[in-house]
Amino acid sequence: MFFLAGMLVSNIGRSAYFVSIIWFVLMWTNSVRSVTALLLVSTLAQFLSSGISGFLADVTDRRHLSIGLDITRAFTVAMTGFSMMAGMGISAIYVLVAIFSISDRGYLSAMQALIPVLTCKDSAVGANSASYLMMQSGTFLGAVLSGFLLSFLPYGLAVSTLGIIFCSSAAIVLAMPIPSNVRGVNRKPNFQWKQFISIGGLRESKLIVATFYYTLVFGVGILINTLLAAYVVTEIKGDAVLFAQMESAWALGAVFVCLFLSIGVGAASKALDLTCCILMLGSGLILLWMFPAPLFVVITLVALGGIYNLGRISLDVQVQQTVNASLIGRTKGTINTVATGGGLVIFTLLGLVSDRLTSSSLFAYYGLFVVVVTVLLIVASSIRFRYHGSDESGEC
Repeated sequence: MFFLAGMLVSNIGRSAYFVSIIWFVLMWTNSVRSVTALLLVSTLAQFLSSGISGFLADVTDRRHLSIGLDITRAFTVAMTGFSMMAGMGISAIYVLVAIFSISDRGYLSAMQALIPVLTCKDSAVGANSASYLMMQSGTFLGAVLSGFLLSFLPYGLAVSTLGIIFCSSAAIVLAMPIPSNVRGVNRKPNFQWKQFISIGGLRESKLIVATFYYTLVFGVGILINTLLAAYVVTEIKGDAVLFAQMESAWALGAVFVCLFLSIGVGAASKALDLTCCILMLGSGLILLWMFPAPLFVVITLVALGGIYNLGRISLDVQVQQTVNASLIGRTKGTINTVATGGGLVIFTLLGLVSDRLTSSSLFAYYGLFVVVVTVLLIVASSIRFRYHGSDESGEC
């Protein structure tokens, strides 16, 4: 209960922070490229720190690491709000967002590494679903909270007050009773590069293809986070409240999926297929281009949020069922490094074309790319299976 409460409160603050910052930057600069640059900085920070944060989650006390990073996030959020009120410029905000993103990635690595220690492999789907349920409920509540704060408070003050939420999250995790075996197993870590990033570990666990699919899923999240504000302003003609509602719809779909998986674990676990998730996500992005009516967009975002989260849970379940608990942090760190590396490519492309193409067009292009690539991989896999099957039949 303490663990889930910590995840809920932390993600309320995290969601409200990013929604508020994205809206502030868009209103300040009136440029999608500036929002793209902001999230590029965030993703680059995660890319550079994912391996290290995963390593630290394996070799340190995971609870103490989470608490320390929560306090760091609280301080960073307060400083971000102060820099906005003081008019320190966009560069200061980018630096603070980078610091927040590093702390945020480390926090998630430490907390997710606690799950296999607190549960058993047989309950991996239920445990991860409950965790993501709290995360996405926090994302939903944070989006609603940000809409309220942005409407009634100056932007800088609205962001600064979010520091209280991260302090509350740290207090909850501090109060959490925890088994003694949560501490890292590797008492004398070897600080070599392969300790932080290991593609070989993914190959041994047969997670290479799953990691590639997860990278495509991660890209969908990037596009929604980057382009949704501009999509609401330019194509739906909405305001900050409508933007927060759209963000809430995205999170609400994820909440529904997590709730379903938490309740119906046995039947739902069979549906955890990354390939199907990818195809549906790509199709949903194309629908956002085809039907930009507010009601339809809300329904589509609810569906996309649910499918997006289903893909993330699917990968986490695979990792926790195939990887030793002492290596969970490093494996997730490697996967996130690959995914954020793909995200950097997406951000680079968005930076080049985001002010020349509409947000809905960019949704459609990426959705089409995802569908085509996934179909080609399915066909290639099917041909390879038939070829090897015929070889084995001939040998018999």
